[in-house]
Amino acid sequence: MNRLFIALPVDKKIISHVFENLSEKKSFNNFRWEKKENIHITLKFLGDTEDNLIDDIDNRLKNIALNFNSFDLKLNKIGTFNRNGKPFILWFNFYKNESVELLNKKIEEELLNLGFNKENRDYNPHVTLLRVKNEEDSETIKSYKDIKFEPIEYCVNELYLIKSTLTPKGSLYTKIKTYKLK
Repeated sequence: MNRLFIALPVDKKIISHVFENLSEKKSFNNFRWEKKENIHITLKFLGDTEDNLIDDIDNRLKNIALNFNSFDLKLNKIGTFNRNGKPFILWFNFYKNESVELLNKKIEEELLNLGFNKENRDYNPHVTLLRVKNEEDSETIKSYKDIKFEPIEYCVNELYLIKSTLTPKGSLYTKIKTYKLK
């Protein structure tokens, strides 16, 4: 059994730009930020997956990638997901893009046939930067939403099947497969 998800890469120049802007805040060092090498855009979280399904998942993702064009994403803004009115996840996202939404939809449809549940929420392509652990920090995190980014663009030309291993120091991600878009 493997804990799996499907993801898109985020260009290093975007990651650098985001962290440079974040580090200007005095409170930057008070938080445990997502490791830069773990930064990604989740297309579909599969969760604990039986080993015997990996070949079927692989074949479907190969087929999707072979028939899907590369596309551009443009950096947009910082935001939070809230719980009980308090921020608990800080993220950044990209301007609305039909291609990434179509890719997510295609993956959802293909994996539904393998027994994976379809996500009930609207797809919101974002990158998690940190998870807030206490209420005091959630107040500080609100100030990060004021940060403005340059609308840097990059070309997405591949997607990944990734294994996630939970450890006391955070998640460890291992790319199982890389799929080149056309």
